[in-house]
Amino acid sequence: MERLESSHSFPAYYTVLCARTADAIDAIDQQCYQEARELLVAGMQEAEEIILSQKE
Repeated sequence: MERLESSHSFPAYYTVLCARTADAIDAIDQQCYQEARELLVAGMQEAEEIILSQKE
């Protein structure tokens, strides 16, 4: 995987989605599928809240 420049700034919603996805992958690796699903749903909801709050 190519490493990204540290000076590159990502939107907050993207950072949230990536963090929750990484946590969900860890949960899947531990066969905690319900936890993984909850993490993904939470990530989607958090990202949506960020996006909607930026439009106000």
